[in-house]
Amino acid sequence: MNGDGLMDVTIGSCNSNELTVMLSNGDDSFTESNRVAADGDPWMLAVGDIDRDGDVDIAAANAKTLTVFMGSGSGGLGNPASYNLAENDEGFPFTVDLGDLDGDLDIVTSNFRTKLFLIHENQGDGSFLRLPNQLFALEAASCAILHDWDNDGDLDITGIDEVLDQLLLYRH
Repeated sequence: MNGDGLMDVTIGSCNSNELTVMLSNGDDSFTESNRVAADGDPWMLAVGDIDRDGDVDIAAANAKTLTVFMGSGSGGLGNPASYNLAENDEGFPFTVDLGDLDGDLDIVTSNFRTKLFLIHENQGDGSFLRLPNQLFALEAASCAILHDWDNDGDLDITGIDEVLDQLLLYRH
């Protein structure tokens, strides 16, 4: 998070609705660098260089929103950009993953109650547009990851429907 080559830790706290950045001291200890409001209950975090400026950024699935925080490069976080993920005021989006679907880091989220896996296309500047193509689970869209499961060079989406205990494979 601060570019020193040491692995830092990012923490999402549901009870306090905060994100915390802990910087490594290099000796198995950490120092709190930044604490910010998460704009909801952060259930899952994903980190990567979302706006392609060389700094680590954070995407958080917050039970109703997707919130993106741009890293400062010194361990701090900028103001969040939040995207409503509820459908008709329903929903419970709680997982998020980052991956390059088209040249920059895009986001996939899952929504337990609406049964949807949603793709959010990076507009090149770290802002996102939710794509209209929605991927469905039969009972509950529980988890989603981006990876190349068919080894064709394109990232695919693997989702889980935890109510039916099904693994869902979506080829890109």
